[in-house]
Amino acid sequence: LAFREAALLDPAPLPYRRQEANAWRLAGQPEMALTDYSLLLDQFPDDPATWVGQAVTLRTLHRYEAALAACDHALALDAGDAGAWQAKGITLSLLERHAEALAAYDAALQRDPALALAWNGKGNALSLLERHGEAIAAFERASQLAPRDSVIWRNLANEYNYVARYDAALDAVDQAMLFDPDHPRNQRIWASALQGLGLAAVPAIVIAQPET
Repeated sequence: LAFREAALLDPAPLPYRRQEANAWRLAGQPEMALTDYSLLLDQFPDDPATWVGQAVTLRTLHRYEAALAACDHALALDAGDAGAWQAKGITLSLLERHAEALAAYDAALQRDPALALAWNGKGNALSLLERHGEAIAAFERASQLAPRDSVIWRNLANEYNYVARYDAALDAVDQAMLFDPDHPRNQRIWASALQGLGLAAVPAIVIAQPET
């Protein structure tokens, strides 16, 4: 109670206090972050960025329906918030509502086409909707925007395997290995590409789900 009262009387400006909540989340303390976001929303219920922060934190806690509601609160306040659309897309993907997720990612990218995470999410949704050619285009754009992101390179390599572009898959997984050499998906995707080229004897091609 004392902590809550002190927080409610905190004279620090909203952006600074939101950064403190973000810091708890990034430090792996989502419950502490959620407490801070809830206190902020008691005082500043019309701040879209705080709703988005709460949504991301709720998603970390696997409370996906609550996270989706927080995204919708943010968008009701500012329908042009690209970050809120991106957060909604990720949450819908985790709820396996892939067509709706795709629409949310498109809304995010209409507002900010430089969001690598939204391009990656769009690629994931397209892949799971079995629209692999379009997924490749999305992952390629994501890799251009975030060339050091190993998750994007693995997702791109995986899609190349789906469409039998095995040389391209090897190139992409090599990029993933530069930045995350020990990830177990690297070897599975690499082995699938080699088998597709007839260069390795492995029991079966393993196609992994895309990563968020």
